[in-house]
Amino acid sequence: MASPSDPPAPIVLDHRTRRPQRGVIVGGDPPRVLRLSGSGSDLLDDVLAGRARGRAADVLAARLVRDGIVQPVRPTRDVEDAMTVVVPVRDDADGLDRCLAALRGLPVIVVDDGSADAAAIGATADKHGVPVVWHALSRGPGAARNTGVAQVTTPLVAFVDADARISADALRTLARWFTDPHIAAVAPRIRAASAAPTVLHRFLSARSPLDLGPDAALVRPRGRVGYVPTTVLLCRRSALQSGFDEELRYGEDVDLVWRITDAGHQVRYDPGVVAHHREPATWRAALMRRHRYGTSA
Repeated sequence: MASPSDPPAPIVLDHRTRRPQRGVIVGGDPPRVLRLSGSGSDLLDDVLAGRARGRAADVLAARLVRDGIVQPVRPTRDVEDAMTVVVPVRDDADGLDRCLAALRGLPVIVVDDGSADAAAIGATADKHGVPVVWHALSRGPGAARNTGVAQVTTPLVAFVDADARISADALRTLARWFTDPHIAAVAPRIRAASAAPTVLHRFLSARSPLDLGPDAALVRPRGRVGYVPTTVLLCRRSALQSGFDEELRYGEDVDLVWRITDAGHQVRYDPGVVAHHREPATWRAALMRRHRYGTSA
């Protein structure tokens, strides 16, 4: 984790930010006009160039990050804290097989949420040498993740759905954000997995509700990126509080992220790391998913 002797985290102007004249900054989330004194402008130049250190530079950088005027650059140093991956699944042995193959090299806990064919899930987990925790009856994805977290002892926990695919190396790259002690969770961009080039696949590739776009952001309610899904989400275990609300069958991920930000922690969206998700195969299934997501509002 970060220490006082570490160099300041590099930042860059958000691509929407403009400096029409010296001392004036236009941008942010939501958009605003910020005026700086001459010395403030000099300090900003030094911070952007990586030359400034000290309390004044830290305060300015923190405010600009919070306001969305600048974006931090993902750290290059790997974190020492270990992570465990929790994979909830229900009747998707094929998806679980692909998911676990991509995660090879990381400790994984599978939670079977009342699958009708539990034997297929168990066989798939055994194939990859991964333990399984069982729910006799389906209790929902939030409960499955909570059951998995209860088995985790590492400081970091990654949630990866069985129908998602992200490599162990990509998760390690995401974990570099945790060199910043203010960050409690980080999510990658979720893109549609490759499929037949149908109209539906092209539509979901461009308009999947899980894909939050190409721009990095600080996640917060009513912000440009107001939430991130737990399709793939990496968290500090200590920031999970009481975990997922098990009464919510949908939207439990948004609820958790908002409670983390309400507690004063930062959640980041990093589209420079990409995970892939198996999308619905029919228009009916796609529209039903949209309806289910809408009920969580």
